[in-house]
Amino acid sequence: MIYPSQTNTPVMKFGLTGKDSMISLKLDYLQYGGSVKSRAARAVMSKAKSCEKCSMSKEFVTWSYGNLAVALAMAAKKEGYTCHMVVPDWLCHDQLAVLRALEMPVVRVSTDSRSPKACLQRVASEVAFERKVVFINQSNTEEAIRAYHSLGEEILAESNEITSLYGTVGIGGSLCGTAERIVDIRRSLNVVATKHEDDTCFELSNHTNWQLVQSVSTYSTRNSYTTALFLHSLFGLRVAFCVAGSFYCAVYNTLNKNLQNEHCVVIAGSSGDLTMEYESKHFELDMETWNMLEKNIANRCQFSNSLPKPASCVGK
Repeated sequence: MIYPSQTNTPVMKFGLTGKDSMISLKLDYLQYGGSVKSRAARAVMSKAKSCEKCSMSKEFVTWSYGNLAVALAMAAKKEGYTCHMVVPDWLCHDQLAVLRALEMPVVRVSTDSRSPKACLQRVASEVAFERKVVFINQSNTEEAIRAYHSLGEEILAESNEITSLYGTVGIGGSLCGTAERIVDIRRSLNVVATKHEDDTCFELSNHTNWQLVQSVSTYSTRNSYTTALFLHSLFGLRVAFCVAGSFYCAVYNTLNKNLQNEHCVVIAGSSGDLTMEYESKHFELDMETWNMLEKNIANRCQFSNSLPKPASCVGK
């Protein structure tokens, strides 16, 4: 089996009807690891290889909500390392299957909904102590944050006119790391963190520059479900629930604030399976959201050269 390294992912651009504005999706879930976390995985592996104890044992422990686990499992397998993955018990079946196929040991943990990161970190530390191997805390490294600088450079190469960057937040690494590099080059950027309306707080990382985030936008379950279904039905995209929420927020804010010459880039950092993630939960469409998207997106899209056009957009 071959495990390729990180690749430059395509951008999909949507014009807004009647406005000189654009919403772009940076499709980083098309990374070989299946998510934006492929970038951080390289940083984690670099740290593992630079650790003498770890490089001798070819073994270490870390934790993940899911996306990093898959990307890191691929990177570890490529380098001949064993990575013990501490993950929540709600990890999706597809990701669990990939970890097992790559022969990475998995520890599933029932987490406290108020502080899942603390639960996973504690168990990961205990596993490392029991096995006498190194625990690499992926959420607490400057290297992992800097790994997303390449994402910022790619976005500028494809969308140099960017005015706003949207992204979901867990520990904030992908959003703030990407923004750091764009701001370093451009000096001007509106950074918008997006979250589900029921989320109570962000899980702050010691190395994340939260001063970059200028505003927070929220979305509902029905907003994100409807947007995900819209993007899938018209453009063949299978984006994760949270990514769809970010896209909704970008469109809504641009229209509601009557912004002109706005170019929002949304980090599409993970994919979603509509059948498993959405339809099985029996969510209902929000027709107001659907109509807003249908009226303003109007099937107008452009693609970077590396992404083929779906049938619904040919000739548009």
